[in-house]
Amino acid sequence: MKKFLHSKYLETYKPILFIQTVLFLPFLIDGSISADWDSYASLASGKILFEELTYIPSRPPGFPLYELLLGVLSKTSTRFTIFFHYLVGLFFTIYIYKSLPETKLKPIYAFIFFTSSVYLISAYTAIDYVLGAFFGFAFLNKIREQKFVLAYFLIIISCGIRLSNVIFLIAGCIFLYFSDKDLKKIAILLTSLIPIIFLYLPSYLVGGGVCFLNLTNIDHNLYERLGRYFYKQIQFFGILGSLILIFYFFKQIRKIEYKDPFHLSIIFIFISFQLSFLRLPTEKGHLLPALICFLFLINNIEIKRKFLYLVLISSLLSNFFAIEFLKPDIPNHATSAEFSIFIDEGYLVKDFKIRADKGKNFEYNISNSVSEIKNAWSKGAPNC
Repeated sequence: MKKFLHSKYLETYKPILFIQTVLFLPFLIDGSISADWDSYASLASGKILFEELTYIPSRPPGFPLYELLLGVLSKTSTRFTIFFHYLVGLFFTIYIYKSLPETKLKPIYAFIFFTSSVYLISAYTAIDYVLGAFFGFAFLNKIREQKFVLAYFLIIISCGIRLSNVIFLIAGCIFLYFSDKDLKKIAILLTSLIPIIFLYLPSYLVGGGVCFLNLTNIDHNLYERLGRYFYKQIQFFGILGSLILIFYFFKQIRKIEYKDPFHLSIIFIFISFQLSFLRLPTEKGHLLPALICFLFLINNIEIKRKFLYLVLISSLLSNFFAIEFLKPDIPNHATSAEFSIFIDEGYLVKDFKIRADKGKNFEYNISNSVSEIKNAWSKGAPNC
């Protein structure tokens, strides 16, 4: 066992891809696109665009390039749609793995992060999280490599997929400022906002003004938001695994090179997406960029291998079995919760069951989503 754990094979990204593929097979066989209604709304938006040549955002503020992509994929099958997203997840895994600095614990850290439930669910789902983050981190790397023309187009695509990825643009400006203080390059980079604004012009027109930027109503108080914010994140690697990583991260936080321009950019992205999630702590996938930033930061920190293997086991098992200590009054729509330690279905298993159930009525759900988004935007942007 010890010899296997130290084998050269494990010191690559190949074991990660193997686990991702094996766990994906049931999802591929089932063929359902998502447990998240946002996926159905996005597919409905793309369907309307292709069939009626009319753009109606799936939800504020619109996700134009991603909805366009789903419009194309709607002409294929649901299996091909999720297979496409699975492939994006594989390539993103390889890309980030190769972007990480070489450290002794890099293979184990990467394995933990890329087989966590939040990553797997995001990668197996017809949703924009992984694709948008892929282009965002690719942009940041190209800025670091001084390939500005390519970086320019990458950030436009990333923000066209998901507007909140403008955070990557600001991070790129931070990198340029602290690396060589080249204000001219920063000014040129900021002109990418012009095509980005153009991409959201249809949302502006359909929404009847800038109100389309009002993402959603916040229907819970600060206390409830804080509870969701912390509890959802502590589930990322299983409760035990998350606590171990958080403990060691803060214990050795001084090892992070804060003066390094790239690390400053990564820290900015991490904090920005954390604050965004605090405002609306609903879908854990919204934190995917922050999760990848955490991987970059913790990769510099040494943790005893026995504890890391414990984190790895905790994270993998949480896909199938989850130890919980808070029981919500309404699952997935909690208004309160009571303390109660119990074993629940794992996050990946639970996601599979929900999406499989929704997939049984796929045509009805798509038709219903088409009607819902048309009604929601009939008098301008929702939530205004």
